Amino acid sequence: MFDGWSYAVGDVVPGTNPVSSDPSSILVIERILGDLLTTFGIDDTLPHCVLAHIDLQAEVEQAYPGSTALWFQSIAGSDSANGQAHGFDMVIHESRKYGFARVMSHDVAAAQRKAGHEVAPWVHLNDVADFIGPEVFRSRDQLVRCSLEDIVMGKLHGLTIGLDVCSTLHMDVSLSDLDWCIDQVMPACPAYLMALPTKIDPMLGYLTTGFQDHVRVREKFGLKVNDRMAQFFRGLGVIDDSDQPAAHFGDPLWVNLQYRKKKGDTRTDKKILAEGRLQLEKVRKHGVFVATKVVSGVAAT
Repeated sequence: MFDGWSYAVGDVVPGTNPVSSDPSSILVIERILGDLLTTFGIDDTLPHCVLAHIDLQAEVEQAYPGSTALWFQSIAGSDSANGQAHGFDMVIHESRKYGFARVMSHDVAAAQRKAGHEVAPWVHLNDVADFIGPEVFRSRDQLVRCSLEDIVMGKLHGLTIGLDVCSTLHMDVSLSDLDWCIDQVMPACPAYLMALPTKIDPMLGYLTTGFQDHVRVREKFGLKVNDRMAQFFRGLGVIDDSDQPAAHFGDPLWVNLQYRKKKGDTRTDKKILAEGRLQLEKVRKHGVFVATKVVSGVAAT
């Protein structure tokens, strides 16, 4: 989280895949994400999300009310749509999926109003374009086509749709190809893109959008961070008033320092930063990638 925020990335939904499906483990992650947003005072700006099965998320919420926020669930156009096409064109299944998502978002909003909630519910659709990889797509052009098709169908249904432009290692798609795909897709204006350090998902082993890609496409296509989160990132000192990289850009240890101070940590900056370095190395030893800025060939952190 701190790594992404240091690049002014993560301005729509901060979320993570759980390592375990045990409800107690899911609860820990839910509480950590919720604490980060509350501590920095942005819990009314972003919802957090743990991408566990929805029945497990419901179990956690029932046992610990208020611990969850945005619930995650995979959807499809029919019960059998996750298998073969069953005689139907795949795009038909995709369009049915977006129709279902629209009905679901309306039902959720109606339930919220009935319960007396004035704030509209968070309903985001994320299309993991090409995660099924070699079973359907084999080239970068096919990846772009499916991404554009999904953006169009999502927008026609009035949905907030973002993309995880990704490829599996079974495909003949290089990292350069993936960058090309992102550049082809961005003019269609997806609501958001997935973001991970160094483009590699350490849990699922596929290639996707890295923090650096967000920085690149913002500059190339004249895009910007969500206004309320841009203000937050400026306050952190990772971007300046012109939304350009500032002194602490790409430095997750600096973000951790600000977090510790907001939690009331009275230790010196030097001690907190030293502890952060140890924690960072511990994360890396688990095989989790962390992207930090490089100055003259030497990592700034």
